[in-house]
Parts: sequence; C-alpha cells; structure tokens
Amino acid sequence: MKKNSLTSALAFGSIILLLTICTAYADTPSEPHKGNAIWVEPSTINLNTYTVGQKFNITLWTNMTTLVSPAVGIDTWSCKVFFNRTYLYALRAGYTGGTQSQLFKGLATIPVAPIVNNVQGFVWHSETIAPSNLSVPCHGSLFWVEFNVTALTPAPINFKFNITNTDTAIADEQGNIYPPSSITRYNGIVIPEFSQLLAVIGLMVLTLVTVILKKRIRKLKVY
Repeated sequence: MKKNSLTSALAFGSIILLLTICTAYADTPSEPHKGNAIWVEPSTINLNTYTVGQKFNITLWTNMTTLVSPAVGIDTWSCKVFFNRTYLYALRAGYTGGTQSQLFKGLATIPVAPIVNNVQGFVWHSETIAPSNLSVPCHGSLFWVEFNVTALTPAPINFKFNITNTDTAIADEQGNIYPPSSITRYNGIVIPEFSQLLAVIGLMVLTLVTVILKKRIRKLKVY
C-alpha cells in the first residue's frame, strides 16, 4: 500500500512536469498582463531541462487598453526580440495566425517576412493594417519564434529574451507610438534553476518519501 502511494505521487509529479514542458497554442494568453503591454510567453524557461539540439518556441503577445486621444484604434505593431546566441540559434519565425497575426486575424494586413539574425542575436517581425485600424481595447498574439538549443555551457545559464528596445512598439491610427509614452514591455527569462512549480512537486515527493522511511524505521525499532 505504501509502495503504491509513493508510485502514485511520482506518477503525478511526472504528469505535471510533462504538462509544463509541452507548448500549447491558444487564442488567450496563459500569462496575461494588464494593458498597455507587450510580453514574451513563456515568461520563464529552464534551459537545463533541455538537451543540445532540442527545440522550443516562444510567443509574443500584446494587450492594448488605452490610447492618446483622439486615437481610437491601433494599426501597426513591431517587435524585436534579442536572445543569447551562445546558447540558442533562431531557426524560424512566423505570424501566430498563419499569414497574419492572431491580433489582426480577419483584417486586411500588409505582411512582411521576419528578420532572423543569428549573428547579432535577434528576431524582428512586424505587421500593419493601415489605413484601417483595430479598435482598442484589444489583445492578441503577434508571432512565434522557434529556437534550437546549441549549448548548455558555460554555466550559469541566465539571460533574457529582451524586447526592451525602440523597435518594439505599437502605433495607433493618429501616428502615436507606444512606447515611449504608455506601454510596458515584459522580457522572457532563461534561468538554470528549477521552476517554482517543479520545486513544489519535488518537495512534496521528498516529504512523502521521508514520512514513509520514518514509519519503517519505527517499525524496525519495535521489532
């Protein structure tokens, strides 16, 4: 019975781990931010759970809630993501809606090809629906980037998917640019430590093992 309990706990932990690693695509963000904002999902990646040659994706999102009067909608977005080329190689990038972003889905867009620069370590993508515009408030995903893990040393692996630059912005139909005035940009982070969820699962399993061992030791003392 005790063995079954331990097995169940380990199985549960494994299932949760797999769910956290698997990438899911949806029309709603898994880590939403209050507007005005542009951000990277997932916000945190533990590169030590990957092997050299393994691939993963990140997705760029935006949430727009307020504009400078008399503007009523947005018509253009641009986003440049810087990454650490010591550990990663950008394989490709594309709009989250296929031929257009999920944000501008169903609208007449002017698409462009993403710029993937592995020499300087950045991916730059953009899109416009000008002279039309999308009414605010609005939110949606913009584009994805696929990376290949090329190295896991030197340690510690700790760097950003950095979007804090002047090429990451939203424009409204009046020509106002956000930023510099009123948008927050959230970088993604690559860390060598275990994520908080994995740490909790590990603590639960270790606690369960400790309790079972203590009970067995007490029985041995009795005999």
